[in-house]
Parts: sequence; structure tokens; C-alpha cells
Amino acid sequence: MLALWGQDPAAVGAHVHGLDRAHGRRLVMGFGVSSPHSARAAGQTYGKPLRSVEDYLDRLDGAPHPVPAGRRMLGALGPKMVDLAARRTAGLHPFLVTPDFSAIHRRRVGPAPVIAPHQAVVLDTDPARARAAARQGIGMFIGFPAYQNNLRRLGFTDEDLIPGGSDRLIDAVVAHGSLEVVARRVREHLDAGADHVALHVLGGDPGLPLTQWRELAGLLPVPTPVRDVVPDEAPETVSGPTV
Repeated sequence: MLALWGQDPAAVGAHVHGLDRAHGRRLVMGFGVSSPHSARAAGQTYGKPLRSVEDYLDRLDGAPHPVPAGRRMLGALGPKMVDLAARRTAGLHPFLVTPDFSAIHRRRVGPAPVIAPHQAVVLDTDPARARAAARQGIGMFIGFPAYQNNLRRLGFTDEDLIPGGSDRLIDAVVAHGSLEVVARRVREHLDAGADHVALHVLGGDPGLPLTQWRELAGLLPVPTPVRDVVPDEAPETVSGPTV
């Protein structure tokens, strides 16, 4: 997932084109508006988030090597950004959400757009230790206004939106415990209307969490048909649930 700021659309398109030539059309790009701080750090003006994203997508469309709608997604949270993702990209890849989010926005956008939520995971059956790992990994994002606004829409309150998040909030946005607990959360997302669930291991091995990835590989295949993200123009497509 790339923040828009400091990412020249022509350079992004050229990079994707180069990867396509080397490896085939396999890549789907994710874009997000991030925060005013990110825009300022890149020397740009944040403006109105929806307009900023629309402008960026226009520039991707007009690049010498365009990134077509079917090969891009948005990190959309609010209803208007979700609608934009449905109109102009393959779909949405939201962060810090619950299965309720998948259900709400599947009803909103209909069956066609891809919904591929991020799902943080801690494979530790000690609740206190698992929550500590969760807060270390994603706790700072709970303080960001965009995420707080979305979590309020999902039913969380000031009591949950404390630094690091309440236990109730952490348990809702992070699947922690056994492999069976993670499998149940994945199934909840898929049953709610998600197409893919992208698992993000927290508190795993130093560096790449290879041990945890091998454990999570036991969740495949999840017996749910999943639509391709990349359209028919691509010789190779992304298929199957993402974990």
C-alpha cells in the first residue's frame, strides 16, 4: 500500500510496466491518502482527501504507462472513499477493520468490487502477552483521526479509543490466540462479504515471521471461491484467499 504523497504517477506506472515485462502482469497496487503529515513531509498539500485521491487516479490514467483500474485498489475507510474505490479501482484494502466493516460495505458497493481487509494476527494463546504484541504493532494507528473516525462508525467509543486501544478494541481488530481463532476470524470476514483476507503477523520471529507464516499456511485452502482481482487482460491473475 503506497501513500499518494511523493509517488509520481508516471514513475509508478513505469515501474509497474517494468515488472510486467520481467514477470508478467501479476502486481496489484494499493494506494492510500494517508495523513496531512505525510503530505507535508513530501512537500505537498493534503487538500480534501477525496479530491486528492481522484486527482491521483486521473494522473495514473494519464501516465505514459497507465495503471488500469483493475490493477489498483484503495485503502478506503469512509463511505465516500469506498464509493470511489468501487467506481475507479478493483476495490478496497482497508486497515484496522472488523468483519462488520466487510458486511457494511459489501452491501454498499454490491458484488463486483473486491473487498480485501487487512487482519492483524498474533499467534500467542496468552491474552495479556498477545494484546501487548498487538499494541506494539498497531497501537499507534488507533490515535490517527481517520482510523478513529472509522472505528467510531463501527461502534467503538472514547473508552475504546484510548492510547493503544482498549482490550475490547484490540480483540476486535486483532485475531490473537490459536490457529483456530485466526481461522474463525478469516471465516467471519469471508462470510461477511470479503473476497481476500490479508494476514499481518505481529509479535512473530525477528525479521520475517517465517515460523508463523508456516503455521498460517495451514489455513489454506479456505473453501470459498474467490474472484480474480486482475481482469482478463492479464495472463496471470491473483486468485484464492490471501492469508
